Amino acid sequence: MKQVLILLGKARSGKDTVADFLVKEFDFKKFVFSSVLENELKKQGKKVSKQSMSLLGDELRKEFGMGIVASKLMEKISEEEKIVFVGARSVEEVELIKEKFPQAKLILVEALKEKRFERRSEMDSDDLKKFHERDLFDEEKKGMQKVFSLAELKIENNGSLRDLFSKTKALMYNIFKD
Repeated sequence: MKQVLILLGKARSGKDTVADFLVKEFDFKKFVFSSVLENELKKQGKKVSKQSMSLLGDELRKEFGMGIVASKLMEKISEEEKIVFVGARSVEEVELIKEKFPQAKLILVEALKEKRFERRSEMDSDDLKKFHERDLFDEEKKGMQKVFSLAELKIENNGSLRDLFSKTKALMYNIFKD
């Protein structure tokens, strides 16, 4: 049976770090929602930024429905036995994945605001207020709070990488004990 995980969480909570660990240690194949938007922007010859990806995502969802990014991402999946999706933003995206993979487990990766701000990348705002405004926008406009409420499992990521990997490994053995 396929092993399918959907990692949820706010910006810089550690979703990609957990996914990369799953790829390295458990042979998962990683599919990132934002990669769909990044690729589309590159195809259009536009600058890739958090804002441009967010705006494009909003446009696509308005024109084609809230599940469009998941739909495009699912087109890339073939025969993988272990799949980890990173960064679902709407209930409809989760529903589309669950429709194809009913066994998929939703895992929320959480970290304190301050920790997430410390982990920001060059694509994120250097302004604490603007950084957290993005959270509010995603929660209110995209329904991410509803998505987070669907999570069946949770990983707290406020410590070291070793701590995060240890929690992830324990969770994997708990989910897929055979």
